[in-house]
Amino acid sequence: MKIYRMQSIDGLRGVSAVAVMIFHFEAIYLMNLDHPDLFPPAPSQSLHLALLGVELFFMLSGFVILMSAEGSKSASSFLWKRSARIYPAYWASVVPAALSIFVIYGISKHELSITLINFTMFQSFFGVQNLISPYWKLAYELWFYVLMAIIIRTKRTDAMPELCMCWIVFMIAMKLMQRSGIMPINNTVNILTLHHFGFFFIIGMMTYLVVKGNRTLMVFICLIISILSTLRGRSDWAEVPPVTYFLSTVVFELVLLAAATSRLKILERPSLLWLGQQSYSLYLLHMPVGLLLWMTCHWLGVDRLMAVVLSVPVTIGLAWLSRRFIEIPGQTLLLGTSKVRVLQSVQSGQSP
Repeated sequence: MKIYRMQSIDGLRGVSAVAVMIFHFEAIYLMNLDHPDLFPPAPSQSLHLALLGVELFFMLSGFVILMSAEGSKSASSFLWKRSARIYPAYWASVVPAALSIFVIYGISKHELSITLINFTMFQSFFGVQNLISPYWKLAYELWFYVLMAIIIRTKRTDAMPELCMCWIVFMIAMKLMQRSGIMPINNTVNILTLHHFGFFFIIGMMTYLVVKGNRTLMVFICLIISILSTLRGRSDWAEVPPVTYFLSTVVFELVLLAAATSRLKILERPSLLWLGQQSYSLYLLHMPVGLLLWMTCHWLGVDRLMAVVLSVPVTIGLAWLSRRFIEIPGQTLLLGTSKVRVLQSVQSGQSP
């Protein structure tokens, strides 16, 4: 029995990528070269809630990765497929990302070493800064893949609700220990404990189980607790109020559930499906493209609005080129599969 339509999930992924792009392009438009931080505080932006597209991305990842994990033959196979999916386009994005940093800040030996470490995608685990801000999300994705690989290795994917409940208890405990000062507050600890964004992965996974037909009490308890956890809001740089964060999560969950059961036909429109297929490269490339065009317009004395206007079609075009000539060929090379099979798997949503 078909329990979902991955085309709708692809369309939703495209919406998420565009939301994040909108947030960053507004920040680039407001960027001040004379200010040390360059970018304005997120809450000062009119469209700053578009940054929550990342939370939706995490939910989509939880949904699709659990599905992929259930069909994986081994942990090593799962990790290799994930690596083949995410690294080729990422490597291609590091070059323009490094160029945009060079154009704005200049270059030094120290910054060159940062670029080299960024090629590994492990920079956040080493305490090294990301070349561009969108890269921060990838560390959470990588660690989530590792955790899922461990579950595959132990053959416990059938016990996911119980494992997620243990995970929830752990994350709540970590959060409490940080607030009490027992646990240090730093980026690496936040990634390894996943005590903030881990709840969104769980929401996605529990939604997948509900749609699949696994509607046990434990599944619903995990889902409800994870959604309620967003009532604490985001107190980091995003500064999203608790009620806003919670209501946004509820809306995301309803939309994800509707998309997974093919109740949102609008997400299956060809334009959104096409955009969803380019979403990963779109996410990786929009920031360096926007920065480079902003600086170009600045040097030429052209209105900065022109940079934002041009950034949209240029980013979308480059994202298509990246997928067509880097993502798909990269997977073909690393997986040893035919180009047609890789293209079909991407289009059907098997690779988020």
